[in-house]
Amino acid sequence: GSAQCVTDSTTLGANSRSSEFPDTSNYYAPVEADNAWQTEQGQEPKWFPDLYNKRNCVYGSNYESWMNEEDFKDNYLSKTSARCCDNWFSDKGTGCPDPGSAVNPEAEDEALSPGGAVSYYFPEFDKNSCGFGVDYPAWMGVNGYEKHYLYTSGQECCDRYFEGVGGCPH
Repeated sequence: GSAQCVTDSTTLGANSRSSEFPDTSNYYAPVEADNAWQTEQGQEPKWFPDLYNKRNCVYGSNYESWMNEEDFKDNYLSKTSARCCDNWFSDKGTGCPDPGSAVNPEAEDEALSPGGAVSYYFPEFDKNSCGFGVDYPAWMGVNGYEKHYLYTSGQECCDRYFEGVGGCPH
């Protein structure tokens, strides 16, 4: 608990008293490491089926990492919307593809951004309608629940949870 101990623990590098904390000022990670978790920033944009919210083909790089694995990518990732729609949602006709983007179901705390919480439409079961904002229950935005509860469109939320209910979203 000395002041020097606190300073040493927060000052890495050449002046560090511990060899357990190497100098990271010139740290270089290979490009492969930047995409270790198949994050949106590291994936090439493609057309893919949003199997959770939109239930339609969407374009972007926020598809689930397993879709990019060797055994699945030919079936799930497409260069054209027509191929994705034909393979996954041929029953939607001209309603495929969806012009919006998918909510990434793998990203824990997806509902948070560097600027804070992001507003989404979400089911308010006690009101029998979908609300909009950042005041959704915290559990809806973490651990994969966002794929089932947070929507960028009020109509999608209402269609999923309150189909045929008037005044939705409120």
